[in-house]
Amino acid sequence: MRSGTSADRAPPESLMPSIIGYIEHDASSPPIKLEGGLRLDPPPGTRVERLRNTPDNLNYGPEGIEAGDFLLGGECADGSWWYELVDTSLPRDKCEFVYGGSFDRGDAVQLATGVVLPKVKGFVIEDADPEPSRWFPGRGPDSICVDAQGRAVFFRPFHAM
Repeated sequence: MRSGTSADRAPPESLMPSIIGYIEHDASSPPIKLEGGLRLDPPPGTRVERLRNTPDNLNYGPEGIEAGDFLLGGECADGSWWYELVDTSLPRDKCEFVYGGSFDRGDAVQLATGVVLPKVKGFVIEDADPEPSRWFPGRGPDSICVDAQGRAVFFRPFHAM
């Protein structure tokens, strides 16, 4: 199972999202209709796994499949399907935030679940010390701004006050 992967260990596989968008209607399980006509619609009987990028003791992200939430999903090489939901309940500017484990992969950020988010040109670490080796692997309340195309815009390390 991919969810709950330790933030200190690299995920065993790379998952490239092929279905990206905002959920149009609440659902209890796939199929999930997205705005603009896309659907996460695995064939009947196919194994589908919901991924969560946060450790068990932190519960970021939506509980259910709700209209307006952001979805990253796709099919694995073995024919199973996966999806990860991003909570959109807070007003955001230009992006949605994914919290939890992450790894710097040069031209991409890989979540602890294995999901790969290509970096936009101009990707930055929003901190006074923007050196990636200082902040990666990302943990718990660290966040990654993800745009509507599923790309990493910036990484924001969490600083306790």
